[in-house]
Amino acid sequence: MLCERDIPGFGSRKGAMLVDFDWAGKENEQRYPPALNPEIKWPEGAVGGGIIKMEHDDRMLELLKADEL
Repeated sequence: MLCERDIPGFGSRKGAMLVDFDWAGKENEQRYPPALNPEIKWPEGAVGGGIIKMEHDDRMLELLKADEL
């Protein structure tokens, strides 16, 4: 994934970020692992052991974009 970050002392830098597909699967079939990192702000409905939905991905993208502001 391409991204842009503010690096203290260097300004804004464009780069890349690796994306992990460990949880990839068919929508409404694949489940989250039993324990999700509590330090991450997960979308509503994304719970340990719960079904992964595309709406979670869409909401997570919105949350990540909001953090960049």
